[in-house]
Amino acid sequence: MHAADGVIFATPVYSMNVSALLKTFIDRLFYICHRPLFFDKKALLLSTTGALGLKGVLYYLKLIVGVWGFEVVCSVGLKNNPIQISEMKKQENNQKLEKAASAFYNSFQKKRRSPGLKDVLIFHSQRASFGDPEQSSLVDYTYWKEKGWLRSEAKYYVDIPVNPVYNAIGWMAEQVLRRNIQKELAKTQK
Repeated sequence: MHAADGVIFATPVYSMNVSALLKTFIDRLFYICHRPLFFDKKALLLSTTGALGLKGVLYYLKLIVGVWGFEVVCSVGLKNNPIQISEMKKQENNQKLEKAASAFYNSFQKKRRSPGLKDVLIFHSQRASFGDPEQSSLVDYTYWKEKGWLRSEAKYYVDIPVNPVYNAIGWMAEQVLRRNIQKELAKTQK
């Protein structure tokens, strides 16, 4: 993944979630959720199902790889009846795949999009969580400090335009979370 310009994350829906193989992969790389590093990478998400679960699986994948730093270019969910798939459904699935492949390919010619509100909230929440070496892992704190993400003027992980309203909402959420963390820490020290 370090050498790639983009990564395709693909999984069938198993029990309304990603496959065990992909879940193990995600769990083994969980530390990246604390120390994101793939901000110069694009991601395409792909999932298949016989009936249900596409929306939840694609949401979960988007959240995880987004926190890892990837810019999720597009998500594709394909429904395939395991017993019989019609020609019309095959054509529909092929059109979805072609559209996603084209968007993924073309994304490499474009700069990273500005983060959405959820992305900004995740940044500020993590900064509240990792901003004090006494309240978080020293490894996480050091990583965030070295990246410059703990500076008050940092609005996001990378230097891209951030909607000022999103930044203000994120900052307020960060302050509330910091107070809650301090209250919880005070309770445990009694």
